[in-house]
Amino acid sequence: LKNFVDILRDPTFVLALRNTTIIAVVATAAKITLSVALAFLMLGAFPGRSFLRTLFVLPWTIPIALSTIAWKWMFHSQFSVVNWMLLQLGLIDHNIQWLGTAIPAMFAVILVSTWRAVPFGAIVVMAGLTALPADVIDAARVDGANWWQRFTRVIVPLIAPILFIAM
Repeated sequence: LKNFVDILRDPTFVLALRNTTIIAVVATAAKITLSVALAFLMLGAFPGRSFLRTLFVLPWTIPIALSTIAWKWMFHSQFSVVNWMLLQLGLIDHNIQWLGTAIPAMFAVILVSTWRAVPFGAIVVMAGLTALPADVIDAARVDGANWWQRFTRVIVPLIAPILFIAM
């Protein structure tokens, strides 16, 4: 038990726990926000909707090992395509060590985690949105509720269990 307490008091452990918590909170917020937004977008009727839905599901269907290799290459310290694009756009003036420094590494982990999880979350949320009774939403519209009020006071409470699953 003494060794366990010593580990919990170790400054390196505390820093790692804090960083992991930051990553989890930011990534979860990004996943839920993007999942809900993309679910609403995919519900609409527009040309190429089925093609977009197919493209959107790809990150979820690609094997983890293959996507890991691709992301590792994209964040490579010398051959990073991300650095190349940022240099070409003039947003940076030297290469960023994406996986070798704390803040860029946290950003990379959040980005990859979000990229991987958003398709599943969007599909789950889209399924929940299609199951909502249209008459309840229409009644809120007739009662004068704007889009945000319908979303926060009608849609979110109705799909809260589904959002919990998507989270």
